[in-house]
Amino acid sequence: MLAVAVVSFAAGVRRSGAGASCAGDPVDAGFATDMLDHHQQALQMALVAQDKATTTPVRALALRMIGAQQLESGRFMQYLEEQGLHEGDPDRTVMAWMGMPVPRAQMPGLVPPDQLVALTNATGGAVDRLFLDLMIRHHEGGVHMAEFAAEHGCQAPLRGVAGRMAVMQRREIADMRELRLGLG
Repeated sequence: MLAVAVVSFAAGVRRSGAGASCAGDPVDAGFATDMLDHHQQALQMALVAQDKATTTPVRALALRMIGAQQLESGRFMQYLEEQGLHEGDPDRTVMAWMGMPVPRAQMPGLVPPDQLVALTNATGGAVDRLFLDLMIRHHEGGVHMAEFAAEHGCQAPLRGVAGRMAVMQRREIADMRELRLGLG
């Protein structure tokens, strides 16, 4: 469903010409740039979990996330290219488009490098638990950005994608909390 929404977003921008009237909009551009970074890290974690998790539900969740996050990342990259923008510098300030400028390393939900290393080095059931713990926090940060973009974005298709993303990530957070309880 989210994949259809993202495709509709890209097609809707081209059909409606909304991109021209919203060119340079800081919320749209900031959301696409920052969420692309966010998704790239989610992909890193999901790839580890899909490969190393010990339970089928966690591996299946990771696989679904990989598909959705790759598709959305591609669409955000396409949007940025169509707007003549580039992916963000890793050392940049993020979330200024939300009135909350912070260094990229402090973006809500972004997992510190040492925790990514811990996930990569984890074995057994620790992989499942750590993946769920990290991804819950990661999604909470993503929901915060998506909700803001849904309310304040310039392009209606982008606002729709952001709103649906917030709903889907909230559902995934609930699913992950339930899975986490089952792991003990």
